[in-house]
Amino acid sequence: MKVLFVTSDGDYGAWNFEEYCDLKKISHIEIWEKVNNSSQEIWTYENEKEGLNFEVSSFEFGDIDTDFVNFINDKIVDYDGGKHTNFYVIEEE
Repeated sequence: MKVLFVTSDGDYGAWNFEEYCDLKKISHIEIWEKVNNSSQEIWTYENEKEGLNFEVSSFEFGDIDTDFVNFINDKIVDYDGGKHTNFYVIEEE
C-alpha cells in the first residue's frame, strides 16, 4: 500500500495539498511517484502567489485492510487536525 503523508509548517497543509492537486490537475499517484523518485525524503511546495505550502513524504507498506484505513479516518483522524496534517492512500489504476 502506497501512502502520502502531508503536513506543513503553517496551517492547512493538507487543504493546500488538495487545492494544489486540483489546480495542477495532478493525481495523488503522480505526486507519490514524484516524491518517491526524488533524492529528498520530503518534497516541499511553497508558492506565495498561490498561497499554498505543504510538505509531502511517501511511504510504502505491505497489505493493509481498507476497513482498517477507514477506521483510522473515521475514529482517529480529527476533522480539524486533518486540515493541517493528513495521509492519502494511493489507489493504483
